[in-house]
Amino acid sequence: MDKISDVLIVGGGVIGLTCAYHLASKGLTVTLVDRRSPGKEASWAGAGIVPPGNPQFASTGYEQLRALSTSRFAEFCAQLQERTNLSSGFRKCGGLVLLHHDEIAETMSHWVAEGIECQEISDPDIQSCEPGLRIPQHHVAVALPTLSQVRNPWHLKALEEGCRRQGVIILPENEIVGWHGKKQHLCAAIDERGTHLTAKNFVLCAGAWSNRLLPPGVPAMSLYPVKGQLVQFKAEPNTLKHVIELDRSYLVPRGDGLILAGSTEEPEAEYDKLPTEHGTEVLKEFACAVVPALQHYPVVRTWAGLRPGTADGLPYIGKSNAWDNLILATGHFRAGIQLSIATAEVVEDLIIGTTPRLEVDMFRLDRPAAPRYLPAFRS
Repeated sequence: MDKISDVLIVGGGVIGLTCAYHLASKGLTVTLVDRRSPGKEASWAGAGIVPPGNPQFASTGYEQLRALSTSRFAEFCAQLQERTNLSSGFRKCGGLVLLHHDEIAETMSHWVAEGIECQEISDPDIQSCEPGLRIPQHHVAVALPTLSQVRNPWHLKALEEGCRRQGVIILPENEIVGWHGKKQHLCAAIDERGTHLTAKNFVLCAGAWSNRLLPPGVPAMSLYPVKGQLVQFKAEPNTLKHVIELDRSYLVPRGDGLILAGSTEEPEAEYDKLPTEHGTEVLKEFACAVVPALQHYPVVRTWAGLRPGTADGLPYIGKSNAWDNLILATGHFRAGIQLSIATAEVVEDLIIGTTPRLEVDMFRLDRPAAPRYLPAFRS
């Protein structure tokens, strides 16, 4: 490239695209490179659940990250649509979380402390608001009225178009194979064609592939791919109105009658992202047990994605100690969509040189090993 970009972003999922969009909106010149077409990996494969968040009461860096992101999602999607004429499919559909009796008090106390509106729903009220729902034995439904959703492929398409309209140079089907730097300063990422993509700053947000792309001297992160499968039912509209969550499984109804059921967690699959008959059957069994009417509707699509999991369940967001102009933003596991906006804002702060707008110590690259973090909402 002849021109040196202010920022080169490696990885075009929801984190990379949202970072590019924010940085370009601040007047920085941005180039984004992806080994495939942007938005076609884990970000595309998810269900787009946007849990509620209240930044005023968020108690940890992770809860701040989630709350800042999700509280701004409606406005962000509206801005994207205004600039691109493309909808993200954002809608506040509400959610019902099915909790075991033993979990109710602790979970709801945690949500209330985080400033989240929630309410236990009685059986008669369930029948009126979601008559097709069958609650498992020893479980109770708790309503989250402000839970929302986006349609991932739509949101990613709008993000990509929004980036282009702000001058972001997007280089798809372009794999990074090396780096060039002097002392502790990166000068260029080298693609498979031998082209040096030069920039003043670099952001690595390549999801499950991030460890494979680290420049020399950057220690490998405790990050690994976790295969997640989903199935899609074609039902009548209003067969299900709310997002339903049970343990780490969910049902997400779209407005047109499509209902997504997810998701498996298969770290043993490594980089295999093909859906399997077993995974499909597990998800169908879950979906039909919770909403029996779904047994009468066809599964019209199955797919899988590779989420970037980490040992402690937290993303990596921060500057590298090895290179003074390298920032990493990866490892968001199942929560890439819901953490994307605030992650981009933190990356923006780090590049511009201002104090990050939220506590980022728990995301640092050199953090010590710790027990798995339990967030307010299961991502």
